[in-house]
Amino acid sequence: MKTFFVELISPNKIFFEGEVVALSVTAIDGGMEVLASHIPALCAIKSGQCQITLPDNTKKAFISNDGLLNIGREKTTLTSDILEWEEDLEAFLAQREEQVQREMLRRHESYKQYKLSNVALQRTFANLKNQKKPRI
Repeated sequence: MKTFFVELISPNKIFFEGEVVALSVTAIDGGMEVLASHIPALCAIKSGQCQITLPDNTKKAFISNDGLLNIGREKTTLTSDILEWEEDLEAFLAQREEQVQREMLRRHESYKQYKLSNVALQRTFANLKNQKKPRI
């Protein structure tokens, strides 16, 4: 079976790179399977289950968010902000939820510090206005 080189990339890591026999994704207009010698193309993909078939005919399922599939002559690249193996999805979602909660807490603290600094600055300006100007 003919193979082709695939890169699956998310912002924080190269999720997978290597030779595959097939790549199945859900494009905006329906399911799509890429095989070796596919004509070059560029298409948007929807979030959902995707699958790669390795040269030993094992199939590995992964989850993708919306993204972009670039089918080239030398390699095929799928980019998405979320790429995770199906069996690791629950752990990934729990970790992502924890990151979101930490970020929300950090933003809340940052906003609180901003408000306190703004009050202190306004108080300083008020004190400067109330000071008598020295005569020269």
